Amino acid sequence: KGKYLKQHFDILQGLALDNGIAKENPNFDLGSKEARTNPFCLANQPIIMLPSETHRIISLDETHTTMETTDSMSGQDVLCGVDEDPDCVEYIVNKSSNAATLVGGSDASGNALPSFSIFKGDSFKAEWIESMPNSEKVGKDRKPLEARATVNKSGGMTNEMGVSYMKEVILPYCWDARADNRYILTLDGHSSHLTPEFVRLCKDNYIDLVLRIPHTTHWTQPEDLLNFGVFKTILSK
Repeated sequence: KGKYLKQHFDILQGLALDNGIAKENPNFDLGSKEARTNPFCLANQPIIMLPSETHRIISLDETHTTMETTDSMSGQDVLCGVDEDPDCVEYIVNKSSNAATLVGGSDASGNALPSFSIFKGDSFKAEWIESMPNSEKVGKDRKPLEARATVNKSGGMTNEMGVSYMKEVILPYCWDARADNRYILTLDGHSSHLTPEFVRLCKDNYIDLVLRIPHTTHWTQPEDLLNFGVFKTILSK
């Protein structure tokens, strides 16, 4: 796993250099004592990210959620007072009709992508997303990029939803991408990220697609902690 992780980050490093998002560090010296003992030492970093360009590195992921905020895999939540009859308790169960998938992430400068919700069913209520976060980044029209939502039969990410997400969120986010101003998009190997149309949209719009190494969540998928972890905690309240 370590070998593949190194290849993954080597690819990201090479693309960051090639696309002008980073520059080589003239002080890099991994053999120095300070570099070996201090991971934050400048001499331990082979490249230096350019703050004005880090917004061109984007990371995203998907997570499953429900409107009831319960999880069918972990059993039922029970509402019962201390002195109540155990035979007269109320169960909060997972109602699959309200299943949903949330797609989100951020760029390397800290700007969040506008959220993209996929609800199960034929329609959704506008108030479900009226408080969902927009992006701090503005689009081509100089207005904040707004949260988006849609529906399908499963409430999950499908190949068609992957293409919709590219068109409705990623391409507006990368509106200034061009041959000399390429973006880097990192995501997992879900089938919806590997369709010919998804890959073609990246290629035609100057976006370099980099897949993550499977089963390396705490190294390569920060959304679980920094995006979805915060969101689900607030939603459950």
